Amino acid sequence: MEHFSRDTARARRRHLLSSHANWMCQIVDETGNPEARAYADLETYSPQVFDEVAGLGVFEKLYSVDPLLSPDGECETAVEAVRNTAPRGLGAVSAFEKLEHEYAPLAYLKAAWDMLAPGGLVFFTTRTITGFDLQTLWDKTPYIFVPEHLNLLSIEGISRLIERAGFDLVELSTPGQLDLQLVKHASEQDPSIRLSHFVRYLLEQRDSLAHADFQAFLQKHRLSSHVRVAARKPVG
Repeated sequence: MEHFSRDTARARRRHLLSSHANWMCQIVDETGNPEARAYADLETYSPQVFDEVAGLGVFEKLYSVDPLLSPDGECETAVEAVRNTAPRGLGAVSAFEKLEHEYAPLAYLKAAWDMLAPGGLVFFTTRTITGFDLQTLWDKTPYIFVPEHLNLLSIEGISRLIERAGFDLVELSTPGQLDLQLVKHASEQDPSIRLSHFVRYLLEQRDSLAHADFQAFLQKHRLSSHVRVAARKPVG
């Protein structure tokens, strides 16, 4: 069973990284700077993302900036690991699930801005406090930890942060799929969690189709807690 869990976890991770790579490269192809052909991932902890990005043929040079897990031996693609410095003139920079751990998120995004060529794009994923599961569970949320999670911004706060860092917003979406499941699991594990009458009724009296439709509503109206952002450095 443990071996099966590890294998399925790897498969899920690979699927997620493939999704990230396709999302980024499509936006770069549509709105990026065609002359900036280098990509960097910040504080890399899943080096396999470079294999997924390289397979799409958008970038010629790949960097891992201050990697948490070295790409050496972890991916098949040639990647330059850079520590205590930052490359410049990049076409894209990514930071997956990092912003919520940063003491100074504005400085973090400005550092990404400095790495990019004009027309370059920054991509990041993070959590938002305005997501359904966090709004419902609040201080009973079992997967948010202090001091590990330092900043859980609202959707409005993330939008304002991007503007203050000097970027033009390209996409701010919440494609999360697990909000309702996370609330259900947390309430089952912790009897002290008191759900609203509506949420309790939804979980206990409505079927899987209703649950899927409700999750789709959260995604559509940016009410999931998983956020995906693409923003562009202005030209000129």
